[in-house]
Amino acid sequence: MQTGRYTVIEALNLARTGGYVRARRLLCKLRKQPEFEADAFYGLGLIEWCQQNSDNAKAYFRKATQVDPSHADAFYQLAKIADSRGDPVTAELYLKSAIAVKPGHVMAMEALAKHGVIMQAAATSGRSAPT
Repeated sequence: MQTGRYTVIEALNLARTGGYVRARRLLCKLRKQPEFEADAFYGLGLIEWCQQNSDNAKAYFRKATQVDPSHADAFYQLAKIADSRGDPVTAELYLKSAIAVKPGHVMAMEALAKHGVIMQAAATSGRSAPT
């Protein structure tokens, strides 16, 4: 098995294109390597999300942000889950977290812009993203 960044990219590409079994196998191995643990949890979350298992996806994305609090893509995916569940305030908090750790996160900025007035209400409430 290849190790390192190439394997993470390969596993994420497999997850995005439906190669869930092989991707899961690679990601479970990568999860044991501290430098790739957050990305492995993120990839496992993508698999669960693609298979419409949003509770499991949420758990994996949260683990990714716990291991690496600067994992902007995991925050973005958590926002998508919150939005799909009809919780725009929580979605906005996750989007703001994604942008805070990666100011150029285009998808998070676009999604946040779509929230308009609700975004302003969340900003004034002083709430931060759930952990």
